[in-house]
Amino acid sequence: ELAQGQLAMPILRILGQFKSTYIVAEGPEGMHLIDQHTAHERVLFDQLRRDRRKGEVNAQGLLEPVAVQLTPGQESLLEHHIEILQGYGFSLEPFGNRTVLLRSLPAPLASQAPAQSLLDLLDRLEGGELKGYDWEDRILATVACHGAVRAGHDLAPSEMQEMIRLLEATDIPHT
Repeated sequence: ELAQGQLAMPILRILGQFKSTYIVAEGPEGMHLIDQHTAHERVLFDQLRRDRRKGEVNAQGLLEPVAVQLTPGQESLLEHHIEILQGYGFSLEPFGNRTVLLRSLPAPLASQAPAQSLLDLLDRLEGGELKGYDWEDRILATVACHGAVRAGHDLAPSEMQEMIRLLEATDIPHT
């Protein structure tokens, strides 16, 4: 049952992909254009939040640890929030002057460059764009954004169908 004001996704039939950016679908009221990055970001955000609440964090271990050089601001941020980051799958340990060893990271970031993923996360947490959100949601939003499929990525019909199926199951599929 939906909460008051919450809109369910209609049942959609996938027609294809437009400019490797939008999933084109047909629903009872007409055509739908769904931004594939935003849709995947919503799916990942909800999945990460559910997994965290269950204590089932999905981390990807690295074959070799990666040394990551931090700025003073990144180092300070990491010192104050390392436990929260570890709770999402980042395995970090001090390694000399403003350097940490990264041993694992959240699974959605597995296809990204590990060091850059950590630095991007710290920069985004330090920046002003996510002010007003708590640290947990800042981390979730950043990991979901960086782990989501990008515009320009061709999706197979089965991938589009699965994306829509997962989007329909999210708490807030329209945002």
